[in-house]
Amino acid sequence: MRFMFLSKESHLLALQAKVRVERVIYESLRNGSQSYIDLSVEWSSHRGFGCDNFYKLKIFPKKGGGCVIHHRGGLSIDYEQDIESVGMQLLFHYTKLLDIEFLGIELCVISPGFVHMLREQLSGLTLQANNFSLCIDDNLVILSLIPLIKNHSSSILFSNLEDGVLPTLVSEVFDYESVRITRNLSVNKADLFDEQLCNLQASRLFVSSPHITSHSINYLIRQWFAGEREISLINITINKPLDWDELFNGIDPSNITLLGIGNLGAGGIHDGKLNFDHGVLSVFLCGTGCILKSLPTTNLHYE
Repeated sequence: MRFMFLSKESHLLALQAKVRVERVIYESLRNGSQSYIDLSVEWSSHRGFGCDNFYKLKIFPKKGGGCVIHHRGGLSIDYEQDIESVGMQLLFHYTKLLDIEFLGIELCVISPGFVHMLREQLSGLTLQANNFSLCIDDNLVILSLIPLIKNHSSSILFSNLEDGVLPTLVSEVFDYESVRITRNLSVNKADLFDEQLCNLQASRLFVSSPHITSHSINYLIRQWFAGEREISLINITINKPLDWDELFNGIDPSNITLLGIGNLGAGGIHDGKLNFDHGVLSVFLCGTGCILKSLPTTNLHYE
């Protein structure tokens, strides 16, 4: 951005006025033996007829070192640094200047020095966006990126690469405040333990972990019952059957309505609801999976 014909004070004020954009996508990709980085910015299409609603850069390594940035308009800029250093510095610069609704990072290609670069060159900087999607199969990289995420994000989605092996997200990730306080958290597979689950504040949570037991799910239910936790939708999968009765330990049975019982799979199926003044909590248990869904008081049947 260029602010022409402004005083020094007006120029500084203009830099503080962040431009809102819908999406920023950072992708580290490979085409044959050629690795490259795509960095794109997309904003609202309601800017007027004939206006582009996206901006895209491609960063390629150069023979002999360094890299070159290609803009889709034909402009090229050479840098002495490698593509990952330049790409991540640009990404952090964008998140500082822009008000980003969604930031996606997909790393299909990771160099041996990438983690060192994150920890040494970018230490003290922050990634800022309302919603994050991290598609990364390397736990060391994730553990290096998570501390850089500012703590106000609304959602964090962890996913795996389509052609990659489904990794297990290490438990240390859930000890970071940015993960604990986000309102929407989704993880394919994780080493998440009972104590860590109880500390998560997400009202929408999707997670699969072999370490979770009915005790921590019972804690979430009791928190909701006491009005201390908001639950929109929580979907938890473990590797052993959950006990229906243990889910409701410490709760007055008169508040519990069992809607149905089935015999499908290990542990069977239980479908019920928990009624209280501030709402209705639907509880669906199917073998090794449990779904908690908050319903309004006017809707007393399971959906």
